[in-house]
Amino acid sequence: MTRNSGGILLSDDTGVTHDNLVSNNTVQDNPYDCGITLASHPPYQGDTPFGLAHNTIYANVSHHNGTRVPGAGAGVGIFDSEPGTSNNGTVVVGNKLTNNGLPGVAMHGHTPGQSMSDTIIAGNILFGNGADTEDAFTPGPTGVNIFSVSAATGTIVSQNTISREQVAVAANTSAEVDVNLNSFRTSGLNLGIDDITTGLVNATENWWGCPNGPGSSECAGIRAVDPSTVLFVPWLTSPPPVP
Repeated sequence: MTRNSGGILLSDDTGVTHDNLVSNNTVQDNPYDCGITLASHPPYQGDTPFGLAHNTIYANVSHHNGTRVPGAGAGVGIFDSEPGTSNNGTVVVGNKLTNNGLPGVAMHGHTPGQSMSDTIIAGNILFGNGADTEDAFTPGPTGVNIFSVSAATGTIVSQNTISREQVAVAANTSAEVDVNLNSFRTSGLNLGIDDITTGLVNATENWWGCPNGPGSSECAGIRAVDPSTVLFVPWLTSPPPVP
């Protein structure tokens, strides 16, 4: 799937979009939107958004999408647009997400009164993606950005390999985010975790690029508004297997 505005879209304009499997696609060079988008919108008719639930994005390649204008598109975008929209139980697993205009995985919940829960981002390879923009701003090219004004509960980021980004995982939500068993490769990577708000990030059992853990000169580091909100001990002293 190439040279469209965007790649693959799951949305809820006319009904609940649930229990879909999007797998084994190559989505690349779509310049104006995400490679794969899961977007909860206002309904075509009526007042109550229908929502998305239990959709799985598995074993896809999403490469070089959303690059024509700044902020155009992520490798995989999970988006809530207005109060009442929902995107729950999304699984993003075993994908290769590279060189997209926004982060490899971008979660955006822009207002209060939204539901973005139980998202699992696991076993993906991410590199060379861009920074996020506007209210979901990240300070540099980012692998995974978790931004939600409403608490994005039950978010798990695990067993991913992230390199050639300035930030591996950016967390910007009040709910706890679990970030474990990932490999933060230090090639071009400054921060393993950037906790932009004061939500708790459980970042134990990660490989930070060297055996000495975050804070040493060879390893990826941590930045946080409140350093006590990022838990990182114990850390892995050797990299986990590449998924």
